[in-house]
Amino acid sequence: MFRSDCHAAPQRAADFSSTLPSVASIALSRRACLGGGLAALALLAGCKPATVPFKGIDLTGAQYGRDFRLRDADGRERTLADFKGQALMVFFGFTQCPDVCPTALTRALEIRELLGADGARLAVAFITIDPERDTAQVLKAYVGAFDPGFVALRGDEAQTAEVAREFKVFYKKVPTGASYTMDHSAITYVFDPEGRLRVAFRHEQDAQDCAADLRQILGAA
Repeated sequence: MFRSDCHAAPQRAADFSSTLPSVASIALSRRACLGGGLAALALLAGCKPATVPFKGIDLTGAQYGRDFRLRDADGRERTLADFKGQALMVFFGFTQCPDVCPTALTRALEIRELLGADGARLAVAFITIDPERDTAQVLKAYVGAFDPGFVALRGDEAQTAEVAREFKVFYKKVPTGASYTMDHSAITYVFDPEGRLRVAFRHEQDAQDCAADLRQILGAA
């Protein structure tokens, strides 16, 4: 898992490759399409188009990131079910993060703009990994400075550790003189409108690539 102390180094994006089917495979695909079988091979025969690979990390079918139960900045308990019908981007961070967290939230704004009308179908949740300093009031002001529609979520120390385990998120308090900072994962998780974990965006991915993946997720809903 990519980690950051808020001065993250870029990583190479996953290499997605494909192979062309043989003439025999195309012929088989055409017959299968007409007969109702092997639909995945039948693009040339007029069946449902194949899914384009995600530009982010494909997490379809992952057995983690299944849910969370945390309170928003207004004290209401929130779970994945609250966002059903929308795509949901989830990022773990902290309000005193000098670089990675504000960059991720700024990118979320850019993604919404790139989605056009579909931007209204995208929700964004910021989960703090520093509940000691990130009170509900602090979180509300911080996230609201980017977009009042973004949702800030927090739990106590035990709840934070539990949700981090569920999402395989790394975080650690790092002393800095009389205070401390947080070393943490810099991944944004994306759920489809049915609440299923589908893709993860790396910190270095640009808004255009992220929007392309979200168009695919929203278009399949």
